[in-house]
Amino acid sequence: MKDQDQAPLGQNVFHYSRPEYEQALGDQLRRKIQDAPPGAVIELKPLVHRISEPLMIERPLMLTGTPEKTVVVSSAFQQAMICQLKADERLVLRGLALIRLGGLFNGMVEVSGGEVDITHCRFFDLPQPNVDRFHGCALRLSGALTGTVADCVVTEAAYNAIEVRGSAQPRLWRNLLYKNAGSGLVYYNEAGGSAVENNCSKNGGHGILLCNRAHPTLENNICEQNKKDGIAYQCDGSAGSDFAF
Repeated sequence: MKDQDQAPLGQNVFHYSRPEYEQALGDQLRRKIQDAPPGAVIELKPLVHRISEPLMIERPLMLTGTPEKTVVVSSAFQQAMICQLKADERLVLRGLALIRLGGLFNGMVEVSGGEVDITHCRFFDLPQPNVDRFHGCALRLSGALTGTVADCVVTEAAYNAIEVRGSAQPRLWRNLLYKNAGSGLVYYNEAGGSAVENNCSKNGGHGILLCNRAHPTLENNICEQNKKDGIAYQCDGSAGSDFAF
């Protein structure tokens, strides 16, 4: 997966901006999610959906869109989506571009528990005039989560691209995590799973960073031209416990 093939959508998303209509689409999307029965499929139009507060998902659900055309935009300092799932519940996101105006300490999209199937999605923070960029990641996976994140692009995140926390065990496959302010991929706590054939390059931190007792399987990942190390280990913060490659 090459950088030039995956350039950010950037300001082109708003070339024909219609804020009132986009806000109406965002409100309609929120109502659909609130009213959806477990396991429902919600197809988003290939337009910009502007939301003023996070979309709350607490049941199995599928959200699908048209890659490069279906966009969900969250306001400055707002999270776009917060998902809390039970062990047997599944969240599917396909073909969505998620943009945050500014940055935040929390994740743009946060999923805790359950199983995820996130494919062909794009995440990035779009800097705004006079709006500070805080240390927020694009996608945060936590709890006893399983599932797959594949063929996604994360760029221009205010800090880390993807964070895996708690006891989450996702399979991260063939994602492009590049040109983010922090690291491409960071594992914390007891997180595991696998990271295979991801491109974690040109980030402001590490390509891949493992912290605490995280123990993912890493295979055939590209970690080039990062400002820090390609792959780094920070075990417990004591002297002599850190390693880098």
